[in-house]
Amino acid sequence: MGGRGSAGRAHAVTAGSTPLQALQPPTEQADQPDPTPPPPEKAPDPVDPRTAAVNRRWDKAVHDVLTDLVPRGDWADLVDLRAALDARGVSRDAQDAHLKRLSREGALHIVPESNRKVLTEADHAASIRIGGEENNLVMWNPTRPGPEATARPDP
Repeated sequence: MGGRGSAGRAHAVTAGSTPLQALQPPTEQADQPDPTPPPPEKAPDPVDPRTAAVNRRWDKAVHDVLTDLVPRGDWADLVDLRAALDARGVSRDAQDAHLKRLSREGALHIVPESNRKVLTEADHAASIRIGGEENNLVMWNPTRPGPEATARPDP
């Protein structure tokens, strides 16, 4: 009857069952409730006030630079945003971490240039890798208020 394992074994026909019912897997376990309770809802990790203050300063810096680069709120080249942040003495690792955070939070849209042929070496060097793609354009989310509208005083 079909090699190793239980795939080829037939279920026994018991009194009161038909041969077709015997081929069905037992349902006794499916009728019983799962004895393990679902895991408790995890509360979001509280943000250290110092981290929150740093994040607010970053939000404002990125928003201000983008507003200077494209006053109408259009797409900006990441190479230009990075040049402005480099001028402030900000490391590339810090830029990447905060730009990715802002993207995850929905404050920034970061996308690849659709016409890859127009990218220069500087554009490639300034790109940020998100989702396995090099992204070169950035825009502050127009549906999200600027950080000055939501900023709270530092504790």
